[in-house]
Amino acid sequence: MECSLGVVAFRHTDGLSPACVMRDLYDALSKLDLSVVGLKFLSPSEPAWPEGGTDQPVLLGAWAQSRPSAAAVAEIVADGKAFVLLACEGPQALVRLRRGIEKVRAAAGPSASSLETYASASGAEAAADVAHLFDRLHSARHYIVREEDA
Repeated sequence: MECSLGVVAFRHTDGLSPACVMRDLYDALSKLDLSVVGLKFLSPSEPAWPEGGTDQPVLLGAWAQSRPSAAAVAEIVADGKAFVLLACEGPQALVRLRRGIEKVRAAAGPSASSLETYASASGAEAAADVAHLFDRLHSARHYIVREEDA
């Protein structure tokens, strides 16, 4: 069982419905046997996390400094654009999350160019990503439990 974190940022929403993108993400990941354990849409009108924590651009900017592959997503968020933050788990979550995101991009057709995405690249990166951002996603902590402890 693996966990993984993904972000879909919208350069603009022309021709795209964020609600449809979220639905398509959930559907694609479910069909790939992944459990979506956190899915949240955050918009520019919501300057801080719901529990009053760090501003989104600040938190994601600090996180992206250790994740060069997330730089484009963090830049879009820093520009005040909307984004979807999700966490999922299941067999081969790393590979399947990227596959699910690609399915959503393909379904978006020409509007896919307005989406920037990030998915954890390794198991260690995924565990760090989820631990860093999950409390913001779900107002809770996500703990990695070894199988022998379960």
